Amino acid sequence: MPVTPAPPVTARTFILKGSVAGSYENIKLFFDQISHIERFQKIGFFSIEVDEQAETPECCENSNDLIGTFEAEFGYLPPKPVASAWGCVFLQSKFDFQT
Repeated sequence: MPVTPAPPVTARTFILKGSVAGSYENIKLFFDQISHIERFQKIGFFSIEVDEQAETPECCENSNDLIGTFEAEFGYLPPKPVASAWGCVFLQSKFDFQT
């Protein structure tokens, strides 16, 4: 009994928009981890700027008052059972020697 191939699965995407606050080193580490995540991804944009609410004369020296904003698009395949040639053979109660 021939196995009919399943229709191709279409990849989908979701967009993650967010921001992170902290020091330059921590924001840099965060963006590095996002860009090396083990998923198909595309970084749409990112920016790093001084947090205006925390802006004081010592903020730029401290560099803990930065905000990193980003948008990343991640690709994924929806869950789908995998068709197997085993199914056709072992669905029968007895082995079909004819096919």
